[in-house]
Amino acid sequence: MAIALMAIVRKVIIMDFTKITAEYVLAVAVVVPAMSVGYWLVVIRDNSDGSINLHRNTAKTVEDER
Repeated sequence: MAIALMAIVRKVIIMDFTKITAEYVLAVAVVVPAMSVGYWLVVIRDNSDGSINLHRNTAKTVEDER
């Protein structure tokens, strides 16, 4: 998902507004936030029960391993 988002952002950076249509700009303007939200959801949904974890703690404790 991150690679797709980077590819779309690259398209935005190299966009030549004199040669593209308004529909193309609108489509890209819709896809970028949608991909960003999707990426955000994938990154923060890392719990096995599917709950959202906004405060990631990567250090495992002895309690976690039980």
